[in-house]
Amino acid sequence: MCHMANEALQEKVKNFPDKPGVYLMKSARGKVIYVGKAKSLKKRVRAYFQTGDDGRVWSPFLSAHVADVDFIVTDTEKEAIILEDSAIKVHHPRYNIRLKDDKSFLRLKLTVQEDYPRLYITRKVKRDGALYFGPYSSARAARETFRVVNNYFMLRKCSNKTFHSRERPCIYYDMHKCLGPCCGNVDKETYAGLVRNVIAFLQGKNEELIDTLREKMQEASDRLDFELAARYRDQIRAVEKTIERQKVATADEIDRDVFGIWQDNGSLDVSVLLVRKGKLVGSEPYHFPELKVPVEEAVGSLLTQFYSAGRPAPKEVLLPLAPENSEAFEQWLSDKKGERVSIVVPQRGDKRRLLEMAETNARTVFEEHRRAARAETDVLEELQHALRLRARPERIEAFDISNISGDLAVGSMVVFEDGKPKKADYRLFKIRTVEGADDYAMMREVLTRHLRRAATEGPMPSLIIVDGGKGQLGVALSVLEEMQIIDQDVIGIAKEKMRFRKKSEIVMKEADKIYIPHRKDPILLRPGSASLHLLQHIRDEAHRFAITYHKRLRSKRQTRSALDEIKGIGPRRRSALLKRFGSVQRIAEATPGEISSAAGIPLALAEQVKLSLLNENAVQATGNREEGTASESDP
Repeated sequence: MCHMANEALQEKVKNFPDKPGVYLMKSARGKVIYVGKAKSLKKRVRAYFQTGDDGRVWSPFLSAHVADVDFIVTDTEKEAIILEDSAIKVHHPRYNIRLKDDKSFLRLKLTVQEDYPRLYITRKVKRDGALYFGPYSSARAARETFRVVNNYFMLRKCSNKTFHSRERPCIYYDMHKCLGPCCGNVDKETYAGLVRNVIAFLQGKNEELIDTLREKMQEASDRLDFELAARYRDQIRAVEKTIERQKVATADEIDRDVFGIWQDNGSLDVSVLLVRKGKLVGSEPYHFPELKVPVEEAVGSLLTQFYSAGRPAPKEVLLPLAPENSEAFEQWLSDKKGERVSIVVPQRGDKRRLLEMAETNARTVFEEHRRAARAETDVLEELQHALRLRARPERIEAFDISNISGDLAVGSMVVFEDGKPKKADYRLFKIRTVEGADDYAMMREVLTRHLRRAATEGPMPSLIIVDGGKGQLGVALSVLEEMQIIDQDVIGIAKEKMRFRKKSEIVMKEADKIYIPHRKDPILLRPGSASLHLLQHIRDEAHRFAITYHKRLRSKRQTRSALDEIKGIGPRRRSALLKRFGSVQRIAEATPGEISSAAGIPLALAEQVKLSLLNENAVQATGNREEGTASESDP
């Protein structure tokens, strides 16, 4: 942004109201790139153009990226907190810190949005109404907690598909590790009580849970229901063992969340220690590689996002520095909790010790990410040298084709940035212009469609990978030449058989060969090397993405041809059958009586449905045998 534009922006900011609200910084294209909140919009935004106490001026950031600033006035600071969180979710601004937990850590997911919730391990957090616990600093800790719940709290283990189609209890019911809700062996109220106990256990409210379980054990014993009493006894023992493993953090038994912060080299790392009833029950690490705003603002945004997703607030929140508008945050958290929540910046004592522990953990998070970044840089530099690339391949785009004899042909593009997948940039292509099994023409279409858009809208890749040998590499080079794209690195990777000497005999083994432009012979990277492993991972990911899409299209067509073409089976009956059995294959395996009952159709029509599906499966089996010899990418 030019100097004159910067002056015009400063003049505009002078007229901002001296009221609470949210401001939205925009790029020259009108895209929101930063969202902030303020007690006074005028004072907060003007501060960006002034030198701070530490001598920093935020004008270089504004000059380079911000072309305009808009604002929304709110009645109170608390409303501004809520509106800021909503705006971040809507606009996904580049320079806001966004609370995405480290995917290398595991969580436990409890599907409380379902009538009969289940618990399972996951790495992904979705806004789907479920409760998430963790992340756990080690896979062992996550799986041990999961094992305790599975063994002693008797939640269902089956998937939703199995749950809705099961007619008799599974082996876990016989082993007294599940109450059998799939077959109506437990009512919703009883099961809900079980779920409440699981939530209390996973939230670290163990003493309260033990008191509840002891009461229930005594009630069951008084009713002479000794089997149920024994079940509660086992749950109590499991919880007591968990308590023994937890570290004592403070003696006052107050629930606290402790935010440790570490700033270094333009990044922000956070570790949140979870203290429940005075005991340290877990920690959550977060890494933000780019921090473009004052840390006080970042802390406020962090608090908003941390507690906005249904997470219960503790009695105290410990921070190394107070966020802007600390009183408004306290009011917001207190309203959520239904009782007073305090934000504390401790200077001494046990609370200060806890904060220092959290800061040490945050520094560890930073060092782990720095080591990982250095390793990724080393691998990319190794690739650049081995493949004679013009620059380090920071953005790699890989392409693959999937089809069976030209049928339902699709292409895929996967993107890796700094050696890691960037799934938001993945793309799928339905082949539009190619008839028959011509993988070269299909690759040409996919590359042309993508590069035409990337050349105008960006970003362009550092390296293009095509799944295939010399032929597909030639196609890629031809497309680049036709589009007059110069200085673009591109390679082909193909799995081919090679001769290897093993002692006194010659054996044939598959090896990955790398083809580069203007070189007759392929490059063979050292087996087991990090650079070869990365290329294989990218190629396999492109193949997985393409073939998954291809199979999904085949499945849709199979379902359509198998059910929609049966006379007497309309959308409502088809939906009833799929809901009851879960898949076309399961419908085919059912008896005519079961089909008749599920769809409310005459037995004769049910027999016709079964016969049609059996015929369809026979045809599909033949197609699957043919698929085993079909080429998915390079002919």
